[in-house]
Formats: sequence, structure tokens, C-alpha cells
Amino acid sequence: MRTICGLLCLSIVLCAAVLASCQESTKPLPTAQEPYSFMGFTLGQSEESSKHLFPVKGKNNQPRCQNAGPGTRHCAVFKENPATPLLPFLFQLYFVDDKLALIQYEFSSDEYAGMIRSITAKYGAPTDTKSAAFQNGFGASFNSVDFEWINEVSTIVTHQIYNGSRSRSVVSVSDRQLTAEMVKRQPNTDPKI
Repeated sequence: MRTICGLLCLSIVLCAAVLASCQESTKPLPTAQEPYSFMGFTLGQSEESSKHLFPVKGKNNQPRCQNAGPGTRHCAVFKENPATPLLPFLFQLYFVDDKLALIQYEFSSDEYAGMIRSITAKYGAPTDTKSAAFQNGFGASFNSVDFEWINEVSTIVTHQIYNGSRSRSVVSVSDRQLTAEMVKRQPNTDPKI
């Protein structure tokens, strides 16, 4: 009888702990009208409020910002990944009328699965998934799976970049309305023939 009571008490305590941890880890997903955020940056925020969030280490990795067309600015940081020194990580922000329109982050493909898990934990299951098969000249092949999250105002797209190997991946987080405006304002650089 004591054993049964002991097991029953232990079961109740374990169930309570599991329920408590589930409630703590289950954060409500953002609403469909909220712009996405990524690594501390939120679409729509100003350039000035964004600068302190750049992943900066060392004085050579300060954000470099420049005008990119009428009312548009582009800021970028290259940072070296200590694990793969030849692969600079590129973090880019694009602003339209001082509102963050687009975030792009390049990273090692070794971290792709972890990035997908993190985005899924924050925003739920992807809205769309696309798969493509690639093959190099020696016959080696791999599958690339791209994911997309879409709400009413913004989009997140993940993509593995194939350039002979799966060395890089990219996450793009965009405000659809601001990004469309940014594209309209890009100067025409087509050659005149």
C-alpha cells in the first residue's frame, strides 16, 4: 500500500512539473498583423533604434550604412565565424523612409536545422516548404529544403545556397509593403544599349 501511495504521489508531482514546464515554454504566437522580428530587430523600427542591435565584435565590424536610392538606406556587417574563418557572416538591414523593411542574415549551412527549429518555435509551423535537388559535376547530390512563414504584413524565407557545396544559408525577413516600396525606388542600373 505504501508503495502504491508513493508511486501515486511521485506521479502527481511529475505530472505537475511537466504541465508547469509546458505552460512556461508555450508562448503565444504573434498575431497575424504583427511584423516579424529576428535576432532583436523588428520590421518597421528606425535605423537609429537598430544600430545597437548589430552583432558587432571588434572595431572593423561596425555597421556600414549608405544611401541606396531615394529614401532608402542599406546597413551591413561582415563578421567572421570563429569555427569557419573563411566564411564571413553577413548581416544586412534595408530601410525605407527610416523604417526597417528587410533583414538578411547569411550563416553556415551547418546551423540551418537549428535556425529552422528556432523560427518554428517562435512563429509556428512554416506556411510553405519547397524542396530542390542539386548535383555537382562529380555526381554528389543533396536536397535543399526552403521554408517560408507568411503573416498579413511580413514574410520569412530560409534558403540554402548551393555553389558546389552547402556552405551557406540565408534567412530573409521582410515587410511586404516596405520591401515593395524599396524595390520601386531602386535606381535603374541596366546598361543603356
